[in-house]
Amino acid sequence: MPLTNDSSFGVGREVDLMVYVYQRPNMRDQQLEFELQMGRDVLEAVFDKMVEMPHITEVFLSFPENHLNIIEQRVLYQRLGHYCHNLKKVIIKTQSVYIIQCTRNHCIGIVRVPGPLPVESTPIDEPLWYPMTGNVIGKGLKVLYGGSVEDVAKKLNL
Repeated sequence: MPLTNDSSFGVGREVDLMVYVYQRPNMRDQQLEFELQMGRDVLEAVFDKMVEMPHITEVFLSFPENHLNIIEQRVLYQRLGHYCHNLKKVIIKTQSVYIIQCTRNHCIGIVRVPGPLPVESTPIDEPLWYPMTGNVIGKGLKVLYGGSVEDVAKKLNL
C-alpha cells in the first residue's frame, strides 16, 4: 500500500493509506449492511468519546461519510493519528469528495465501472448506481479473469 508521510496523521508519522473511490455505488446494497458498521467503534472513539486507543494498528472504514459530518470527514486523518498512536495501516472505501480532497493522489485508487456513469439526465426508469464490486477487505485477494481450472491453478501456483 502507498505510504503517506505528509503530516496528515501527525508530524513525523508514516501510515500505509489506501482510499478506494467508488463511483455511484448502491448505498442500499444489502451486501453492505454489516460492512458499513466496520470501524464505527473507532469513529465514535475519536469523534464522540475522544479517547486514546493505543491498541489500534489497522483501521478499515467502509463509506465513513455515513457516520461523519463534513468537518469530521475533513479531519478524519488528524483524529485517527491523534487518538490511535500506533496506527500503521488505514483502508477506506468512499465516495466522499471531502475525504478524497484530504488524501494524497498516490494513496487513491478509483474502482472502475463498466460503461458510462449515470448522470442526472439518465432516463427515469434506469438506476443511478452501479452494483458494489471489488472487495478490498480480504488480504491477498487475487482477481483472475476467465480461463479453465488448469489455467487458474497455474496462475495460483497450485
